Amino acid sequence: MAPAKLVAATPLPKTYEDLDGAQGREVFFRPQRYRAQDLSPLNCTVVVRADDLAVECSLYNVSQNGVAFELPNGLSFDLGDVVNDLEVRFDSHVAFRGEARVGSLREIDDVRIAGV
Repeated sequence: MAPAKLVAATPLPKTYEDLDGAQGREVFFRPQRYRAQDLSPLNCTVVVRADDLAVECSLYNVSQNGVAFELPNGLSFDLGDVVNDLEVRFDSHVAFRGEARVGSLREIDDVRIAGV
């Protein structure tokens, strides 16, 4: 009787839990941000509806995680505020319409920026 041949087993695909890599604070992933000028010649705007008024704001940057926009005079938010009606527009195309939560407020070169 001939000896049995050993055949290497094909490894099973790893599940998410089986992956090796960084853990905890070592994990860092931040999607690419695109500034309005990176998207030229598109006209990129954010429209916020507050008190039945539509306020058009200049887009500062956009990513998979959210959008940042310039706050014009007369429009202000606090961290954690929910914006009930927000639109992100590229020319006439509405890429997002819905609710957003204010996650950051900052000032860059005397321009107030809200991140949602």
